[in-house]
Amino acid sequence: MNKRAIDDGDEVYVPPGKRTTHGIVRRMLEQRYELGARVGRGTSGEVFRIAVDHYTDTPPAQPLVVKVMVHKAYDTAHDRKSLEEALDAEVSAYGRLGSHPSVARFVEGYHLAAQGGYLVLEECAGGTLDKLIRATPFTLTRTRKFARQLFRALVFFQLHRVVHRDIKPENLLIDAESNLRVADFGLAHLYEGAKSEAGGAPFENVVTTLWFRPPEIVLPELFTEVTESYEESDRLSHSYSLDIWSAGCVVAEMAAGRALFAADNTVDLLCRHTRELGTPSAGDWPEATLYIDELHNSAVALPPPPRPWAEHPLAKQAGEIGRDFLAATVAYVPRLRLCAQYALQHPFFDMENTNAVAAS
Repeated sequence: MNKRAIDDGDEVYVPPGKRTTHGIVRRMLEQRYELGARVGRGTSGEVFRIAVDHYTDTPPAQPLVVKVMVHKAYDTAHDRKSLEEALDAEVSAYGRLGSHPSVARFVEGYHLAAQGGYLVLEECAGGTLDKLIRATPFTLTRTRKFARQLFRALVFFQLHRVVHRDIKPENLLIDAESNLRVADFGLAHLYEGAKSEAGGAPFENVVTTLWFRPPEIVLPELFTEVTESYEESDRLSHSYSLDIWSAGCVVAEMAAGRALFAADNTVDLLCRHTRELGTPSAGDWPEATLYIDELHNSAVALPPPPRPWAEHPLAKQAGEIGRDFLAATVAYVPRLRLCAQYALQHPFFDMENTNAVAAS
């Protein structure tokens, strides 16, 4: 295959000598597989299609890709620590979760401390949800289908005490049968009893991409006293609600064809929250006054409280049911968000009711 100059993330051939894999990780990988085209690249590594399985000297029976995560010469100590934690979280999460129709299928992983490692996954031919959203407007039926599969995955995560912490369209893959699969567990948090097993502190503000970051991550000081007083079961529910907020944002983006909170920075994000959700109520959230003070201190003018979600495309497509679904998932207060299991029981997923409302 000839090299071609195309955008990062698209398929491109990279000669073996130019790949970022190196040292022991590279030797281990190339003993096992022959790599083909590069099909993705991110901050933590590159993704290659696997051309040949050296165990059989044939192409894999199912199309496979390998995500290679290795240290670079210019990495800082923080970069190296972050990559090690991401690898540990990915291998641990996939190992714990096993097989599920809405999770990317994990084949094997290799992690060598201080060197890096790789993950082999079944390839999802449909690419990322992010690219699909940009390519074509979604019907309500398609939005609901992918939303149902996403929330089913979140139920499965909760059963296995896993918080993904980076739900966004770029981390949601579409397989050959046009089904959604959750991938990229590099920021995942795993619980073991009352203790955390992998993935760092659940409420640290480095988790979750900015546009999908809930208030308790943006301003954790407003929630510290509450979360520290929680019993274990409440603390776990609070952690899972991080993913509910992000998943609600994804559903809103599928319906609208654009990100819900496309903020440039934290202050802009807080302002966009209030524009969409209205000014937080001290009745539901005693710390709301502190949140408002934060906006005022940042010289951000608060908009008048709207009727939340009334003008969002999902509300226009699915009526009051669509508006209520967004209000129940993208809510300021973690305890007021639906858990994944109850979200699946929302009328939004009732085909007959939703169609009737949308048609009215």
